[in-house]
Amino acid sequence: MRNGHRRAAPASIVIAIALTAAASGQTAAPTSTSPPVPTARTAAQVIAGMQSFSKDLKSYAVPVTLRGGVKVSFVTVPFEAQGMEYYRAPNKQAVHLEGAPALAQRFQNTVATMGSPQTWPLDYSMSLVVTQQNNGHLAYHLVGPPKKTGSTVKNVSMWVAAKTFALQTVSFSYQNGSSLSLNFGHHGLSPYHLPTHVTVTAKFTSYSGNAELIYGTYRINASIPDSMFTR
Repeated sequence: MRNGHRRAAPASIVIAIALTAAASGQTAAPTSTSPPVPTARTAAQVIAGMQSFSKDLKSYAVPVTLRGGVKVSFVTVPFEAQGMEYYRAPNKQAVHLEGAPALAQRFQNTVATMGSPQTWPLDYSMSLVVTQQNNGHLAYHLVGPPKKTGSTVKNVSMWVAAKTFALQTVSFSYQNGSSLSLNFGHHGLSPYHLPTHVTVTAKFTSYSGNAELIYGTYRINASIPDSMFTR
């Protein structure tokens, strides 16, 4: 006669079911995201990565505002200059600024003639020094002298984000011991990793200063007259 009690499953089956459930739980558990692995091994590969993001960028025009203070002797002069920056591939770049007082004209001219992230890899012979953290992000550190002889720049140092190949910081060392440092921001609308603002620190023999270069809305692949690059 059958009784009302079910026969207990063998222990081996219970263990197998438990192990299967445990394995399923492990599979469903979220896995941690590994940090980005740097893919570039040479300076040429880093520069190629930078240029790959702007391969369709033929030109741009953007309004800029330079705002800060410059110290000459013992006098610190606040200033603001406004103007336009122009770029045409592969190496045409110009910044036209107006409005800075006389004591800040040298700072204004330095910023206007420093070049751009699109032209620097073409103007300097870069070497990849190290790949490490910079400003909280894994980055490539490139260093190199200018390609042209007779330059007032001794060498340039560039940090490029390993994940996006966006330029983070650039530092210029000059033959006379002066220096110019730039920290780039790309927050907001930033097509082709173009900067939206740059913090500038200048230390020259005749003056020093700190300023912020603020970019407006870019006009991408705009038609730009040759006269913009010959002023």
